[in-house]
Amino acid sequence: MNSSKISALLAGLLLVVVGCSDTAIPKPRGYFRIDLVDHTYREFASDCPFVLPIAEKTFVQREPGAQNGCWFNLVYPQHKAKVHFTYTPINGDLDRLVNDAYGLAFEHEVKADAIRRSVIDDPERGAYGLIYDLKGHVATPLQFYRTDSTQHFLRGALYFNHRPNPDSLAPVQAWIRQDMLHLIEHMTWVP
Repeated sequence: MNSSKISALLAGLLLVVVGCSDTAIPKPRGYFRIDLVDHTYREFASDCPFVLPIAEKTFVQREPGAQNGCWFNLVYPQHKAKVHFTYTPINGDLDRLVNDAYGLAFEHEVKADAIRRSVIDDPERGAYGLIYDLKGHVATPLQFYRTDSTQHFLRGALYFNHRPNPDSLAPVQAWIRQDMLHLIEHMTWVP
């Protein structure tokens, strides 16, 4: 046998030996495709002193046993998400309500990579407040409150019904955040 045939035979044997291993190669975890529809809104009015523009694909779920009839969840069933809303009338305790909202947002500081605050300041509409964007593996990536500073205080917090994974949830979080910005900008207080 000549050397080129021996080399070819050895190369073939090497491929058979190396190529026949039963070592499993782990595959990366896949995620379901997320279909995000266009933003369309309808009004949600109740016996509470506000009217909210909410997304068409959502429904309102009352909090059982809530102290206040104006505590409810806005449910996004297709994304397994809820925005918890709590309404409180202001009785000279605006500072306490603002501090409570701050404390509830910053409870997540231990897990958060960052907490960004955006100010709501629209005197023409009687809209004041803050939006908290929480980054990282946090239970709630978005919290906010809106007030007229004299009578009404509405707080919201977004939660998902599964373990937080900011990479896979980022498109849904951004989509729901856009709904919440629309809600904050276009809600109206009812006298």
